[in-house]
Amino acid sequence: MKNFLTERKIIIGFGIVTVILLFMAFFTSLRSFKRVKQLAIEEFNQQQLVLARHVAFSLKTIINSLKEELAILNLSPTIQYLEKVSLANRMRITLSAVRNKGVLEIRRIDTNCNRVYVLDKNGVFKEITRCNNEEIKLFKWSQNRKNKGKIYISPIHTDNRSGKLIMYLVTPTYQDSYDEAHPKPTHKFVGCLMFTIDANQLVRMVASKVKSGKTGYAWVIDETGRFIYHPRKEYVGQNAFSVRKKEAHIPVSFARINAIQREKMLKGKEGTSWYISNWHLGVIRKMKKLIAYTPIWLKKRGDSPLWSVAVVAPMQEVETMVSDVYKQQLLFQGLVLLAIILVSFSVVGFERHYSVQLKKEVEEKTKDLRASEEKYRMLVENANDLIYLIDTTGRIISINKYGLNFFVDENTWAEPKDFVGKNIFSYIHSLDNAFTPEVLKEVLNSGVVSLEHEVEINQRKYWLNTKLIQIKRRTGEIAILGISRDITQHKEMAKQLFNTEKLASLGVLSAGVAHEINNPIAVILGFCDLLLEDGSLSPEEIHQVLKRIQEEAEKCKKIVENLLMFTRFREYTEEITDVNANLERVIALVSNNLLIKKIKLEKHLSPDLPKIKADARQIQQVFLNIINNAIQAMPNGGILTVTTRLNTQLNMVEIFIKDTGPGIKPEHRRKIFDPFFTTKKVGEGTGLGLTVSYGIVTNYGGTIDFETKTEEEDKENHGTTFIIRLPVYNPKQEEIKCQAKFLL
Repeated sequence: MKNFLTERKIIIGFGIVTVILLFMAFFTSLRSFKRVKQLAIEEFNQQQLVLARHVAFSLKTIINSLKEELAILNLSPTIQYLEKVSLANRMRITLSAVRNKGVLEIRRIDTNCNRVYVLDKNGVFKEITRCNNEEIKLFKWSQNRKNKGKIYISPIHTDNRSGKLIMYLVTPTYQDSYDEAHPKPTHKFVGCLMFTIDANQLVRMVASKVKSGKTGYAWVIDETGRFIYHPRKEYVGQNAFSVRKKEAHIPVSFARINAIQREKMLKGKEGTSWYISNWHLGVIRKMKKLIAYTPIWLKKRGDSPLWSVAVVAPMQEVETMVSDVYKQQLLFQGLVLLAIILVSFSVVGFERHYSVQLKKEVEEKTKDLRASEEKYRMLVENANDLIYLIDTTGRIISINKYGLNFFVDENTWAEPKDFVGKNIFSYIHSLDNAFTPEVLKEVLNSGVVSLEHEVEINQRKYWLNTKLIQIKRRTGEIAILGISRDITQHKEMAKQLFNTEKLASLGVLSAGVAHEINNPIAVILGFCDLLLEDGSLSPEEIHQVLKRIQEEAEKCKKIVENLLMFTRFREYTEEITDVNANLERVIALVSNNLLIKKIKLEKHLSPDLPKIKADARQIQQVFLNIINNAIQAMPNGGILTVTTRLNTQLNMVEIFIKDTGPGIKPEHRRKIFDPFFTTKKVGEGTGLGLTVSYGIVTNYGGTIDFETKTEEEDKENHGTTFIIRLPVYNPKQEEIKCQAKFLL
């Protein structure tokens, strides 16, 4: 009986403990469910906020691109001087680039607002003799001298005829540019230039692609609370405070969403919240919706016009997801609780064993982590690069030992900790203004900056290849990791390679030059013999002979001057140079070689070719290297074709140098730009010509490529064409970009 009572007490106690555990499990699960639900809602709304920011950023980027296109078009002499012959075509070029961004029309208003030249989205150009009221307002803004160089973004209004939401981008027009017809700009105000934009189309191309969760969507309102975009087309153009109530099929209170719009969105604030709605993608019922919103400042922050983007989704989506997880969790917890009751005594033993194993594993992981940190430290300290960590003001946080070799003399003892807290720009002095405190701001904006720059460190000059990377420290502070490699020897070697290839090119020219000089010298000697042997010549005949001797001597002088001009060494500097003129100089050098090799020259040089920014000597070296290769590829004669043209799509000058030689074999094609690779006989080439040429062209932002066909591939059209592309130098466009960045 005593044992029975003992067992009964144990069973009752066990039952009480079980009930308590079940109650605690239920209570814990309920609290966990509420907490998980709240966290899920917050996380979901944060994701919606990211989507809203993406929409805002994309729309701001599109509008900025439209402002840049408007500024570029406004600098065209055709626009400024109303050159009616080319006005429509110039507008069409810009319209083709901006039509898909919602631009409906391009308008140019003349000086007195008497005439308006309009190009609509279909490319139809027309002239209107009167300005409407809206155009008069925009014209008056443009007349103000303070607005020169600025771009005005108008508020949105509904067009009475089409019902579209219209906005304008307007900029004043001054006669500041010049061309052949107008060599002297007057700098007078001559009207304004404007884009007419369908705001709904512009916003729809970004906002309609947003999908939050399964059924969430985005909508956008302007500073007056009007819908610029909404999935319900009947909402577009309507006031967001009144249209919901007007279209409501179920009576609900819109006070919360109206307060969000009025007190948050229309004041340019960002955040997340929820509100009550009665519609969602065709479903009509009362529901809670989650909302995330962010502003779009079309001008400077705080200035109108202001748009606001909202991304919304039913809260039920999140609740359903959490409920499913919660049910599974509750079932799982019941099974776990049952398992705990059945194996409670064995858990203690397993837990103790597990603790011992866990402790061993933690110790092993700690050893691995220390070994990894030591390996990293050794890698940084023994690297042949200057590696340092600085804060956003340039103060040194850490530096590797290799960097000390730059900062201190050989006889001076120093440790990395001696430089902590000191400004790195007091040790590294930029000689080309590339490595200054301003570059740190660029790193903070873009994340990563790479540059090659010349510096002076400890009274010694170096060329460094530096990469600056923005990183976040464990403390949460932003720092900048710098890795600088000494490329001084590489720079010197590249310079030597260029001069070596230049001497090799002169060797190729020597035979032709010698032949070209021998001809006039032979004529000079022949006439000298005539003067010495024949004493019966009249003074007039003697004068003619001497004049001929003078002409032939002048030819020799010109040949020598061309060679001296090409071979004379000087420091290479970038300048504004003409591609056709450089080609003509190189062709003049090789002209006699072409005659000796029986090679026919065909030139197709495009007139009025834009200039490029490069060193003329280096560009001539590129042309000479490729032309010499073409001549050597046609030992039995052929045709050398030199063509230049402007590629308007790439905004690059293209040079085509084509020969009718045997072509480049397939197995050699991928190696031709490799250093010291040549298919010529020993002594006939260095294997550096195309390598040097490739380096020169890419250094100026250009490209060099080739097309080739061997005789086996095409018996009739075999040969090789080298294609050189160099960027056009356009100071006006660079100035426009600077102005556009200032305006934005």
